[in-house]
Amino acid sequence: MQRFLPVLGFLLATSVNPSQKAFGLDERYHTYQEVILELDSLHNTFPEITRLDSIGHTTRDSLAIWCLKISDNPLLEEDEPAILLLGNQHADEVLGVEILMWMLSELLCRYRTHDVRATSWIEDLEIYVVPMWNAEGHTAVEAGLTWWRKNKRDNNENHLFDYYDGVDLNRNFSLGWEQGDSIPDSFFYRGPAPFSEAETQAVRDLSRQKRFIITVDYHSPTYGRPEVIYFPWIRSERGGYAPDRWVIERIAYNMASRITKDSGIGHYDWINGGAGNGYHRTWQYEKFAAVAFTVEVSDTTIQDPDMVDGICRRNLPGIYYLFDRAAGPGLTGLVTDALTSQPLEAEVIIEEAYNPNIAARTSDPVFGRYRRLLQPGVYSLRVEKESYHTRSFTHIIVRDGEWTELAVELEPEITSSPEIVSLSRGFYLEQNHPNPFNQRTVITYHVPTSGAVKLEIFDLSGRRVASFLEPVEEMGSHSIIWEASGASSGIYLYKLTTA
Repeated sequence: MQRFLPVLGFLLATSVNPSQKAFGLDERYHTYQEVILELDSLHNTFPEITRLDSIGHTTRDSLAIWCLKISDNPLLEEDEPAILLLGNQHADEVLGVEILMWMLSELLCRYRTHDVRATSWIEDLEIYVVPMWNAEGHTAVEAGLTWWRKNKRDNNENHLFDYYDGVDLNRNFSLGWEQGDSIPDSFFYRGPAPFSEAETQAVRDLSRQKRFIITVDYHSPTYGRPEVIYFPWIRSERGGYAPDRWVIERIAYNMASRITKDSGIGHYDWINGGAGNGYHRTWQYEKFAAVAFTVEVSDTTIQDPDMVDGICRRNLPGIYYLFDRAAGPGLTGLVTDALTSQPLEAEVIIEEAYNPNIAARTSDPVFGRYRRLLQPGVYSLRVEKESYHTRSFTHIIVRDGEWTELAVELEPEITSSPEIVSLSRGFYLEQNHPNPFNQRTVITYHVPTSGAVKLEIFDLSGRRVASFLEPVEEMGSHSIIWEASGASSGIYLYKLTTA
């Protein structure tokens, strides 16, 4: 490591004038100051659909970490799917900055020309873009330290920026942090504690607020495989593959197949990544069930400037595919209190994608909204919250290209209403909803003990048109969705019996 000291001494002796182009990077690459100016220009040009905010400041230099939000109501917190795109987690991996700045400019210009796809994305989504997450590390690269990877935390507290300093931001998240490198002068130093860095705290806090359904962080290979998309995960202590692997891998494949490699031959690869070492990607998935990817762009960190424009263009179809995919298929709905209609934060379990060894997937506390991207198919749903009766739903059909909406009302276990107390302990059917209905309706029933039940649906002639046999695992409320798209218009009766 001694060979780096003269370079670092030169760095310390040199101040970077924001008005001058950095000598550590070719002029094709953005500096921190240029990113700020360009983001500000985009916001001023499109104030009706953008909001420019700092989500926090860097650990040592207190540089603002800028985020541009794109939405048709950018000043409001809407009940819409949210997507997070991040660049430059590692200081020398600068291609992510260029891809995201290019994408922002193109997307907003497409909106101005009334492009149908761009307009639908901006109207239906909340898109958050942080082009330069590791801003203080990037300024070190700008100043000539083109191999620098970490932020600039003063690990040895000597008030100098030297080889002992810095934390790898992609080793500083809580999931698997303990498996990371504990040596401060390592390029992969995990930091003194999970979320010790202001940069990771900023993304953590934003993610807790927004519950992103898709996140992407852009990297470039200092080591390892080039031109690949990593997705969660292979981890034995978490039960092997991610429980949502079948949908996440499909989305990763579809994204990768839209990004042409630098050679012009073939497309990006896609592969399961590990779950240890404090990665951002795996934390987003484990904590919020986000479809979370790491994209390794090109085959080196600072690419030939003549290649940068082409790399940006080739990566945009992958981003735009994710915007399209955020429209479904999937399962969504509001979880509310049956008495007050207030939104609830409850655990929402897709039985076909459930692993009790990872964090509970919950509805958000503001709207009570849950969202899970899924493949088309038939699913079962269970919603649980302490002090409320569990609700279960079966035969939920998720169709291609759309969100399936299923609202869930949870009944409190304790209430001052004697009528509701009596009902919650009995064996009875509720009125189906919606009623009248078109194509599908939900039939809810309550059972006082565990056991199997049979639900039958008849037309007015007495002919049975549908039958469901359900093993009820516990007392409480349960629901069945009748997909009646093939049934004639008319009046139907339904009957519940113990099997």
